[in-house]
Amino acid sequence: MRFYKLIIFIFLLLGLDSIAQPGIGSAKALIKIEFEDVYGLNINHPEVNLDINTIEKFTQGTQTNWLNSHLVITGIKSFEISIKTIQSNFVSNNLETNVAVSNINVNARINSKTNSIYLSDASQILIRENSGSMINYIDVNYKIPPENTFAFINSPTNTFETLIVYTLIPN
Repeated sequence: MRFYKLIIFIFLLLGLDSIAQPGIGSAKALIKIEFEDVYGLNINHPEVNLDINTIEKFTQGTQTNWLNSHLVITGIKSFEISIKTIQSNFVSNNLETNVAVSNINVNARINSKTNSIYLSDASQILIRENSGSMINYIDVNYKIPPENTFAFINSPTNTFETLIVYTLIPN
């Protein structure tokens, strides 16, 4: 009797599905997952200081070191980075000064490409990359050339600020 119970149990376990539900089978579905081009822009050094605090910096200009990976772009296709400021002149103590933001030179490099522009409140292409990899690192250098340092001399203030807007433009 015990032998028969074991056979019936195995039969029910293995074959009940096909006996109890004849004509029901399995089906397959193809699921496609499509990703749109996803881009991202991150700024690693959100505050940059240029000091003109010595006679040498007034006469020879001043600049930051290269800020490695200052801009980090994620995306797999080509792109452009544009740059602009939110006003044409620097601000000091929440008041606009008469010192133009165009006194600042911005240099960018990615791989073996470099570009240089002067700041403006009009959008400009800072750098283009045609072979976008998943993560792209752009090094940036900010500079006040010697011919522009004198714009800051006769000002009643000693701190100038502007907000720079970087825009990622996928191609």
